[in-house]
Amino acid sequence: MKKVPESPWFLLAKTDKDEIYEGLKVQLRDVIIIIMLLIIITLFLCGGLWWQQRIRFYRDKLKRELERQALTKHYDYILKFANDLILLMDSDFKIIEANDKALDAYKYDRKELIGNNISIILADSFKNKFSENIKILNEIGFAIFDIVHKRRDGTEFPVEVSARKVDIEGVTYYQSIMRDITERKNSEEILLESEEKFRKVFEDSPIGMLLTGKDMGILRANSSFCKMLGYSESELYGSTFRRFTHPDYIPGDELELLKLVAMDIPVYHTEKRYFKNDGSIIWGSTTVSLIRNNSGEVHFFLAMVEDITSRKIAEAELEKSFSLQNATLESTADGILVVDTNGKIIQHNQKFAEMWKIPEEVLKLMKDEAALQFVLDQLKCPDDFIGKVKFLYSDPEAITSDLLEFNDGRFFERYSQPQKIGGRSVGRVWSFRDITARKKAENELIAAKEKAEESDSLKTAFLHNVSHEIRTPMNAILGFSVLMNEPGVSEAERHQYTDIIFQSGNHLLSIINDIVDLAGIESGQVRLNKNRINLNTVLRTLYDQFSYQKTLNNIILNLETPLALKNAEIITDSTKLVQILSNLINNAFKFTVKGKISFGYDMKDAFVEFFVRDTGIGIPAQHLSRIFDRFYQVDNTKSRQYSGTGLGLSICKAYVELQGGKIWVSSKPNEGTEFRFSIPYKKDDL
Repeated sequence: MKKVPESPWFLLAKTDKDEIYEGLKVQLRDVIIIIMLLIIITLFLCGGLWWQQRIRFYRDKLKRELERQALTKHYDYILKFANDLILLMDSDFKIIEANDKALDAYKYDRKELIGNNISIILADSFKNKFSENIKILNEIGFAIFDIVHKRRDGTEFPVEVSARKVDIEGVTYYQSIMRDITERKNSEEILLESEEKFRKVFEDSPIGMLLTGKDMGILRANSSFCKMLGYSESELYGSTFRRFTHPDYIPGDELELLKLVAMDIPVYHTEKRYFKNDGSIIWGSTTVSLIRNNSGEVHFFLAMVEDITSRKIAEAELEKSFSLQNATLESTADGILVVDTNGKIIQHNQKFAEMWKIPEEVLKLMKDEAALQFVLDQLKCPDDFIGKVKFLYSDPEAITSDLLEFNDGRFFERYSQPQKIGGRSVGRVWSFRDITARKKAENELIAAKEKAEESDSLKTAFLHNVSHEIRTPMNAILGFSVLMNEPGVSEAERHQYTDIIFQSGNHLLSIINDIVDLAGIESGQVRLNKNRINLNTVLRTLYDQFSYQKTLNNIILNLETPLALKNAEIITDSTKLVQILSNLINNAFKFTVKGKISFGYDMKDAFVEFFVRDTGIGIPAQHLSRIFDRFYQVDNTKSRQYSGTGLGLSICKAYVELQGGKIWVSSKPNEGTEFRFSIPYKKDDL
């Protein structure tokens, strides 16, 4: 009941339960329907998910089965067609599987091999070793070893075995992969044999051999090399070529070895000097080759060194002999021509070409026939000349002399004798002497004899004496020439004759000149002839004079002139100053093998101090006090290689002191020498 607003009335309501329940029933039905629909939908969703899971399960199972089948197929393929021998054994080492390669290698059928113990294919001599390998296999689970197997026919062959212990579902198996290494073993045997041969050749070779690493450190040296240089192999180990190679050759060696490594050259060959353990020097013919590994990288250097000291000495002596021979040919007043048995020109001197007026281009043809045709027109009797030549060529042993008369009035004496080697004639030596003046003198003498109406005996005696005086030097030259070509004369004797005739004469002449100069100084007969000179000009002239010698010897020549040209004038004896400097510079060139020579002057108070400095062999300290003594020479091997009277420096000292100066020297062996002398710096004549 509820009061109606602004009225006295009340509103009364009555509820019908059936009406209320009817509404609730409708709502309940709707809820139940919705719940049923949700349950049905949930069941459908769960069924779908279950179905998807089942589909995914069977799909994965199918995939795994296909992969297993593919893996099995691949394994069967590998097992069947593998190049290696594959065996599968149980824990008792019975063979339960073998691939086709194994069956083919052992010459067994599958039924014959499967089920048998592994011992069926083991060589009897290696069964004990197999047990040792199985022990290792069981301990660590795998093993790699070499062993010998045998085929069905009993033949044996080596194999490399890679074995592994495996567990399959709790069961132990042994898998063995083997490879036939017969070729490898053969190669190893060949390699060992090759190495043994190399070692034998290396050790027993009469030629010195070295094996070095890629850093050039010596690893091996054979006995020949050790004996050659006087070292033991242990002393050489680890050292390089620098230890015993002469310094002159080290830069060239390093450059050529780089070329060898870069494969610019196949091998490096050189001839160079080596220091022995006792300090002496030998010559070695050296050949260096490379040993590379399979990758082409440098592995070892192999050097072979042959002692050629004797050959070098012989070559030097031969060169000296040739030099003396050429000097003899060119210094003689006779024209000399040497031909072989076929008429080919072997040698001639310049005097021959001048006497016969033969052009150089004709002589370059080296054909005697061409030279003969050129000279025939010059002779009065060319037919006799040609006839004599042909006769001598037909008789290789003939020795003759005759007279040739020319159309222009000249007369030549012609001498011919065979050239022999080992007693056998190998050619012919022609000697031509111009006796035109003698013939003229003889003719005049004969005319004077006839006019003087002297007796025949007096004329004969007179002509005999004159002829004897003229022929004496000629016979001496011919006599020594014949003596040197006699078969019984040894090379050493022949060399001794020529050395006595030419070198002693030249040396004696040099001594006489020096003695005359020194005698003049000591007797007081030498006087200074002073004049005004420019030091820079005089020294520049000396530099130009010695430029040819620096080029010839490959030596650097430096000139140092500190004064300006206008301030370099001085009053002194220029002739003696030049003689002093020339003597010192000549000595510097004589005793300097490589490097440089410097000369010039410095200003020291009232004196000009000249110097000549070189990088030569130097002078030991014990000899410096006597270096300016007369006839004194440093007594060592190097100095004895050079000629000299021992008077040059004493003359220099005398000339310097004559001008009121002094001279001194400083030197270190193998580093160089410096001579200095001073003279008064006079610009005006007092």
